Amino acid sequence: MNTYRFHKELPPVHQQGKILKASSYKTVSSAIELLEISKTEAQKRRQEAEVEWRRQQELGYQQGSEMARQEAIRHHWATIANTLDYLSALQEQMAETIIEAVRILIQTTPDAERVLQLAAAAVERLQQQSWIVLCVHPEDIDGVNILLEGWKKIFLPRQMRVETRSSEEVGRGDCVLESPIGRIDVSLEAQLKVIQEQMQEML
Repeated sequence: MNTYRFHKELPPVHQQGKILKASSYKTVSSAIELLEISKTEAQKRRQEAEVEWRRQQELGYQQGSEMARQEAIRHHWATIANTLDYLSALQEQMAETIIEAVRILIQTTPDAERVLQLAAAAVERLQQQSWIVLCVHPEDIDGVNILLEGWKKIFLPRQMRVETRSSEEVGRGDCVLESPIGRIDVSLEAQLKVIQEQMQEML
């Protein structure tokens, strides 16, 4: 069966987890600070490149020299290339830092709770399905089954039947959903990868 991924944000926390540790708070703060600094730096570099291009272009025309104009063009494109390289590296660093902050926050939640939190967003989009199977790590299945009983009463459509199955292929705290439309990877790393790709496209 085909495997699908939801290109959506991570599911909200439906149950209270642990209090955010100081180390996690510092990581999140660093990610936010890096994002703001990078935006300012990117704007500054673009402005500097534009100013330098105009200066070199004006210099070339003033000198009336083809050589000067060619040098201005070469300098302009070199500046653009350097700026793009810098921004590309900075964007990647930003995305990695923010994703790591999100990962730290989510991993403070016990594995069994995280499985259901990850599954919750997917289930919301599968409300028309008659059944789903939560494939989880063998060491998570008992905890998931205990939490699932209360979760069914709150979050699941009445007509939907939910079962669990252990699988060594699924990591601790992760989940793969099986339904009539196929298998859906809703594991933490799969969600974070999608978010990171979307962030890099937006930056």
